[in-house]
Order: sequence, then structure tokens, then C-alpha cells
Amino acid sequence: PANVQVISTARGLGKLPLVSKSVVYDKGYYWFRNRHTLGTKKLEEDVVAMKKIGINTIERTMPGFYDGKLSDILIKNKINLIPRFWMLATPEVITSERQMQQQKDKILATVKANLSKKNIIAWSLGKDVLFSLSNQSYKPAYFYYQQKYVLWLADVTRQIRKLDTLRPIVMDLQWDDKGITRF
Repeated sequence: PANVQVISTARGLGKLPLVSKSVVYDKGYYWFRNRHTLGTKKLEEDVVAMKKIGINTIERTMPGFYDGKLSDILIKNKINLIPRFWMLATPEVITSERQMQQQKDKILATVKANLSKKNIIAWSLGKDVLFSLSNQSYKPAYFYYQQKYVLWLADVTRQIRKLDTLRPIVMDLQWDDKGITRF
């Protein structure tokens, strides 16, 4: 199902849609032990089918094996892209300085590698990590993980903003009774 997002027009990026009709398209991203290879033909078929029903933006977890092929197809079909960044959000990962630095380096490398692509309209930091952490830990340990993650997230967003001053940085938020608090 498509979700509708309002994206404001940024100077210097050309014409961005006032309303973005987007889908998360991660087909082929998790290719380990997948018997069905995702080829260029299938990518093109999927993109054309999405365009037919009015989709003008695809959200895709990056970096990935099919990034180059998919990027060419999206540009050819005049469809926007929002790269999404995924991270394993367990208390063990959050407390590991090395793993969190690797996550940050991977995100920043992907942003740097894709800065010149005009069809990218935003950067997505992916899922609601605080929601995941709240379901994996109890207070007061949750507050420790929350604080470490929020500091890391602030640093990552500052670094992305230094690289790209125009595109919005977005994030999914799992809305429940504590959604406003996590927001």
C-alpha cells in the first residue's frame, strides 16, 4: 500500500512533487538464500506497474546490490527515490561504539555517493528504533539505550545536513500510545 507524504520543494533540486505517492520497494534487497534473482527486466516491469497506478516516489533500503540498475530505471521513468537506511537496533548494537560507527559510516558513504542524483528527494533514517528498543528492554536500561541512540542519531543527522543542505531527512514513527513521547 502506498503512503502519501507531503514533501516541500527544495531550491536547486528541480521540480519536486508537492504530494509524494510512495511505496517501500525492497524487493531483492534481502537476496541471501533467495532463489529468485531480481533482474533488470523485472525491475523495469515493477517500476512501470507502479507508475501506472500513480506512484511517483520509491523508498528503497540502501546500499544494496541493485542500486545502480534501479537508479537508472527510476531516472528513465521519472520516478523519485528516497533512500532508506536500515540498522539492527538491539541493545547490544546500541552499546557497541564500533558497530554504531560502522552504521554511521555506511549511511554517510551512501549519502556522499548519491548526492548528485536529482531524483533523490529525501533521506530516510528508516524505522522507529526507539520503539524497537522499548520492546527489547525495561526501564531504567531503556533510558540508557534511548540516550545513546538519540545522541548517535543527532550526530548522524548533523553529518548528513553538512553533506546535503537541501533535502529533508525523514524517519518512520511507529504510532501507538507512546508515539508522541518518542517523537
